[in-house]
Amino acid sequence: MCLGVNPRRTIPGGDVAMRKANAVASLFIVLLVASQTLGADMVLFKSRRFVPKAGLGELLPAREAAGSEPIHVILQLDAIPTTEQRETLARAQVRLLSYIPHRAWLASLPLSEAERVAAMPEVRAVAKIEPRDKIDPSLREGGVNACSKTGAGRARLIATFFEDADLRAGTEFIVQVGGHILASSSVDDRIVLLLPEDRIYDLVSHDSVKWIDQHYESVDLNDGVRTATNVDTVQASPYDLSGSGVIVGQWESRHPDANHVDLIGRVVNIDDGAQIGDHATLVAGTLLGDGSLLPSRRYRGMAPGATLVSFRAWDNVAELGEQYEQAVDLYGIDIANNSWGKVEWHVYKDYCASLDGIVRGGLGRPISVVCAAGNEGDWATITSMAVAKNVVTVGATNSDDGSIWSSSNKGPTADGRIKPDVMSPGCEARKGWSIWSTLPSNRYGSGCGTSLAAPSVSGTLALLLEDWRGTHAADPLPSTLKGILIHTAMDLENPGPDYSSGYGAIDAREAVDLIRADTLDEVVVEDRIVRPEQEGVYMLEVLPDQAELKVTLVWDDFPADPLAAHALVNDLDLVVTDPSGQRHFPWTLDPSEPQQPARRDREDHTNNVEQIHVENPLEGSWRVTVRATAAPECEQTYSLIASPGPLEPMMPQELPAELE
Repeated sequence: MCLGVNPRRTIPGGDVAMRKANAVASLFIVLLVASQTLGADMVLFKSRRFVPKAGLGELLPAREAAGSEPIHVILQLDAIPTTEQRETLARAQVRLLSYIPHRAWLASLPLSEAERVAAMPEVRAVAKIEPRDKIDPSLREGGVNACSKTGAGRARLIATFFEDADLRAGTEFIVQVGGHILASSSVDDRIVLLLPEDRIYDLVSHDSVKWIDQHYESVDLNDGVRTATNVDTVQASPYDLSGSGVIVGQWESRHPDANHVDLIGRVVNIDDGAQIGDHATLVAGTLLGDGSLLPSRRYRGMAPGATLVSFRAWDNVAELGEQYEQAVDLYGIDIANNSWGKVEWHVYKDYCASLDGIVRGGLGRPISVVCAAGNEGDWATITSMAVAKNVVTVGATNSDDGSIWSSSNKGPTADGRIKPDVMSPGCEARKGWSIWSTLPSNRYGSGCGTSLAAPSVSGTLALLLEDWRGTHAADPLPSTLKGILIHTAMDLENPGPDYSSGYGAIDAREAVDLIRADTLDEVVVEDRIVRPEQEGVYMLEVLPDQAELKVTLVWDDFPADPLAAHALVNDLDLVVTDPSGQRHFPWTLDPSEPQQPARRDREDHTNNVEQIHVENPLEGSWRVTVRATAAPECEQTYSLIASPGPLEPMMPQELPAELE
C-alpha cells in the first residue's frame, strides 16, 4: 500500500482524494442548505444562485431577432431526461453540453426554436447566460492579478469556448476587440490571449465564449518543502550540505526511474522483478533528486548529494530481515525510507519488533528507519509498520502554510504511545494542492501524502548525518538523530506533543545549528545504562532571563514481543529538578482523550521519547537525571539533548571506551 495519493503527471488537478472529498462534502452541504432555502429549482453558478423564470424568461425580448444560428443558454428540465426525452430535444436541435445543478444544462439551440423548446413538457425554463457567469471569481471580484498583467493595460488570459463553437470565429472576435492570440488548442477549445483589461466584458459577451480565467503564480512546490523545513538554508553557504556520502535505502512496491536526469548515477535498483513506478520516482526525487533537469533546479530534493538503493516492499517479516541484511551488509545503507505500509493500523506487530531491532544495530550496525504515518486521517490510524518504537514516524503538513494535512494519520498507538514523532510537508493547502518531484522518463509531476513527507525527513536526516560526520568524526546513534529532529521541531498545535502532530514540524537549520553547537558545548550526550536501576546524572546552568529550558531524552528500545500489549521494554525516566528542589515532569498525553492537550504532572511509563519543557526557568544549577525505572534488557543506550547546555556529568559514567 503506497502512502501517497495517486501522483499527478502534469498540472495540479484533483488527486488529493481526502482533501477533495472534504471540499466536495463541505460544498455539498452549503449547496444543500441553499437549495432547501431557495427551492429545488435553484441553479448553482459560481457567480450567482438563482431560480430561472419559468418558460422563456430573459430570452423572450430577443426572439424578435430570431434566426437559425445556435445560441448558448441555460436549459432547466423538470427531471433528469430519459433517453426518449433526449431524443426529442435533439430533434428540436437542442444540444445538452454540460450539467449545472439543479437539473440544468448549458445547452445550445437556435434562437428561432427557443419558444417551442420552452413549451416542451419536460422543460422548466430557458434562461440567458449572463456575462458575469463566464468570468472566474478571482478575476471578476479581484481584478487582473500581478501574474496576468503584462503592461500597457493588457492582461494574459485563457478563454474557453463552448464545445460546439467555431474556434476560428472566436479567434476573429478576439482580434476585433483588441486581443492578440498567443496559443490555441482545438483539443480542449481554449485560447491563450492578450487582451486590454477594459475589454474583458466585451469578450465574454460573445456567445461562443464559455469561460475566462487568468494566470496564477507558479509555485515551486518542492521548493516549498525545502523552504518550509529550512533545508534551502542548509543547502546554501555557509552550511553547504547535500547529504554527500550518505546511502539511503528505499522500500516501495516499484522502483524509481534510475535514468531520470535528476537521479542518474546515484540510484541502484535491486534486481527483484519490480517495475519502474511513478510513486517510487516521486519519493526518490523528493529525497535526493538534484533538480538538474531544469536550469533553476527548482524541483531538487532534500539531499541532492546522497545515493539511494531501492528494494521491492517486503511481504513478510522474514523477507524484511533478508532485505535489510542485504541493504546493510552489501550496500551499507545509513537510512531506510518507507513510504508504504501494511494495511494494519496502530498495533505493534512482529515486523515492528524486527524494525526496532534493526534500528538498534541488530544487523551489525545501527541505522535510522523512517516510516510514513499513513493517509486515513482519523485517530488511531498510524500504519502498523510506523507503530515501531525506534523508527521516525512522519505525518504530513502543508508546505505553504504549515497547517496539518487533513488526511495525515493520527495516534495514539494501541498501547497509547505518541505517534507520529514529527511532521514534514507532504501536500499544499492552496494553489497547487501538491508536492512536485520527479516522474519516470525525465518528467516532473505531483502528489500528496505522508509518503512524500517521509522522504523529506529521510533527506533531512541525510544532511544531519553528513554534518555530524564532518563535525564529530563519528556516526551518531539513531536515537540521537531522532532526538535532534524532535528537540528542534516547531510546535504546531497545543503546547507540547499531540497525537495528531507529534512534537511538531522539522527544522533543518535549527537541527544543524544544534549539531554544530555540540562541538563547542556538550548539548548532546550519548550514554548508556549498563545495569538495572542505574542513573545518569548531569548538571546544567540556567542563566538570567533565559526564556525556556528544554531537555529531550530518546532511546532505541529493545524489540517488544508481538504478543505484548505494552510495547515499551526498557522504561527510562527523565527527572529534571530546578535549583529550588522542585521536580518538573515530561509531557504526557491521555490516549482515552486523544484530542486533549499534553500535561506535565506525572511520569511517562509508555513512550521511549520524553521531553521536559520549562518556561522562564529559575536561574541557577539544574539537575538532570536519566533513571532506569525498569530495564529488563541491558545495555541500553540513550541520547540526551538540552538547550541551553552544556550537560555536565556529576560523576564518572560506567561507559565502554568508545562512548567516553
